[in-house]
Amino acid sequence: VMYAGQLVETGPSQTLLDAPFHPYTQKLMAAVPGLARVGQRLAAIPGRVPALDRRFTACRFADRCDHVFDVCRSAEPALKPLHPDHQARCFLAEYPGRRKAGTDILFAARAKPEPQVVLEVQDLQVTYTLKSGGGLFGRHRIRAVDGITFRIQAGETLALVGESGCGKTSAAKAILGLTPIAEGEVRLNGKTVSGLSSRRFKPHRRIAQIVFQDPYSSLNPRLRVGEILAEGMAALGMGKGKSKSLAVLLEQVGLDATAANHYPHEFSGGQRQRIAIARALAVEPRLLICDEPTSALDVSVQAQILNLLADLQRDHALAILFITHNLSAVGYLAHRVAVMKDGRIVEEGNTEQILTRPQQDYTRALLAAAL
Repeated sequence: VMYAGQLVETGPSQTLLDAPFHPYTQKLMAAVPGLARVGQRLAAIPGRVPALDRRFTACRFADRCDHVFDVCRSAEPALKPLHPDHQARCFLAEYPGRRKAGTDILFAARAKPEPQVVLEVQDLQVTYTLKSGGGLFGRHRIRAVDGITFRIQAGETLALVGESGCGKTSAAKAILGLTPIAEGEVRLNGKTVSGLSSRRFKPHRRIAQIVFQDPYSSLNPRLRVGEILAEGMAALGMGKGKSKSLAVLLEQVGLDATAANHYPHEFSGGQRQRIAIARALAVEPRLLICDEPTSALDVSVQAQILNLLADLQRDHALAILFITHNLSAVGYLAHRVAVMKDGRIVEEGNTEQILTRPQQDYTRALLAAAL
């Protein structure tokens, strides 16, 4: 386990997973989501990794540690053996009797879904035309989404899971009018939006917004954060009386108001994803589509983003379509799960049922691969 440029704990993998010693390793493990932590707030690590352009004379983790002592701020600990094959860089290895009680996990009640349906998808099909050889007629069509049906209520999260290439993102783009629909129907707030031209779909973009997978490529590097947040409001004609101030938006996602004056490259990956979420929230949507929003983030930052999504859903009754292959995140955030394979939904049910009592062999194989 590495922190701020140095090893802080080494040992057999099972030992570190079951009984981590270093406070940083403990916090990493506590940040991992899962079905067992439904209703709990994930233990995200506060603060930031220190800059490595200075000389260290104390423990590098001291400012973020729950067990810090005076010696931690005056001397740098050495990597000490706990057992012949287990070492940790922490003064607790020298003074084990001085360990303090850990921080209690905060519990947050999950929002109860409201009966209003925000998104309805009926027999959705998306096809692509690909070249299959030379000549003018060397083309064939593939069905990326093959007749899927589901609905999401206000305050509810549906996780759409499956292997890469099974059609999850194609379905999301079709729902948002970014990819043509071959057949089927999409309704937002009870109104049919499938088949609409880009101009006629535009008023409905306030209802549904998306957070993309890669926080490094989804933000315009030439715009300051404030301009990025204001761009969507201006495009949808939101007046000052209806739009939220930039400071309020940034505060909602846990960023300081001064972030509005900076460019995306000045932020970490987790902070950029918060900015992307703020951009989506700027137009006050009812539906948030999250397309692998934590796959590029480490486990602690992932915990922060999942906590943030749970908070936003509780506060604003957001409907969330959570596209992912991370089943531990599904167990924490989702109310229901739809399993997708080769463009079709092969199993759907509440989260506990799907993750603990799957009925389809494909679902069981996904769960086995995630362990």
